[in-house]
Amino acid sequence: ASSCGSSSGESDAGQWALSADYFIGEDILSGFSIVQPAISSEIIPLASDNSKPEFGLKYQRPSGQGQISLYAAQLLPQSAVINLGAGTSSAQPYNLLGLSYNYARSGVLWEFDLGYKSGQERSDLIGLSRHDRLDLGVGFEYALNSTTQINMAAYGQFWLNQTEKYYFPSGFEDKETNAGYQLYISKDLSNETWNAAAVFSGALDASLVNQAISVEYTGLDELKLLVSAYWIQANSDSLFSAYDGANGISFSVKRSF
Repeated sequence: ASSCGSSSGESDAGQWALSADYFIGEDILSGFSIVQPAISSEIIPLASDNSKPEFGLKYQRPSGQGQISLYAAQLLPQSAVINLGAGTSSAQPYNLLGLSYNYARSGVLWEFDLGYKSGQERSDLIGLSRHDRLDLGVGFEYALNSTTQINMAAYGQFWLNQTEKYYFPSGFEDKETNAGYQLYISKDLSNETWNAAAVFSGALDASLVNQAISVEYTGLDELKLLVSAYWIQANSDSLFSAYDGANGISFSVKRSF
């Protein structure tokens, strides 16, 4: 299969991707390749051409009441890293090895994911260096009844063998360990014509806390109405300080023809 899309909205910024699936009984072997991937975020122009290909493989097989997956890939970072010493940006490929496992029991789907990323760039005050990181995620999905769904997840990012401090462009320190959580609750009301959802998320060190609620009405064949609101609190000495006190309400109408 192949597809083409744009990450920036420009007509000449398309990306072509090739993918294939091979079925071996109940097992699945999947692969993909993007010949000229684009960086989704560049604060300043890249110091050099980084249009190196992305590619990966994934192997899935059933395991008891769940599924186990092994995957490996070479990827470009979604955002370019700023070299604070030189005032340039960089986006070099890194390698990814991972294991994920899903297990269903008593109406609960448990999820586990472990990824090892090698060769990721980080910036100190004088230049860039490459580092390895472990990413860990755990969570569950639970249908309390036919109308109520609860999802919860926690994740952690652990840089390995860190011996000095590294920084984001805004001057905040890139910590050796970062962790966060998300709790999502949704409920269908009145014969599924109304849906209410609440999301609670943030960092485990309480440097960021976010709450959001939404109400959606789909009782009309051609119209869908959505109202949502959010509240954010962040510590003044954290990377998210600019979001502190950010509140908002939105209303949207979608019509189908």
